[in-house]
Amino acid sequence: MPHIAGQPRCILVFFTTLIVAIPSKAHAQQDTAVQVSPYRQLAKGVAATTQFSTDSLRGYHTEVMDLILGPQGEAPEVPLGGFALMELRAGRIQLTIDGKQTRRNSGDYWSVPKGARLAIHNLGELAVIHTLVFVPR
Repeated sequence: MPHIAGQPRCILVFFTTLIVAIPSKAHAQQDTAVQVSPYRQLAKGVAATTQFSTDSLRGYHTEVMDLILGPQGEAPEVPLGGFALMELRAGRIQLTIDGKQTRRNSGDYWSVPKGARLAIHNLGELAVIHTLVFVPR
């Protein structure tokens, strides 16, 4: 039987590929686990995800979150719990803050006073609002 040069290397490559391609039993079980969404319903028509929160600012709980409104979505009342700084990262919206309406486009910034009534109407396909909220403790 003739010896083929490089045969041990071919066997090594084959087994390495086999080990990488076949997931372990623990890995397979992990992939089938139910994934919990990082999004929650903040208000009717608004999904939110918290990016960061801290109590390190004396007297305030600070939360950084993204608010998402679907196509032509409406949120008649958005509870923030404190003073907010907001940036429209994507989309076009109409805001109502304490009865005063304004339109905002992607890249716009605005503030919402503590205790103000906030309503949002999405004028397009998807709106993403980056929000920083300071809630007094």
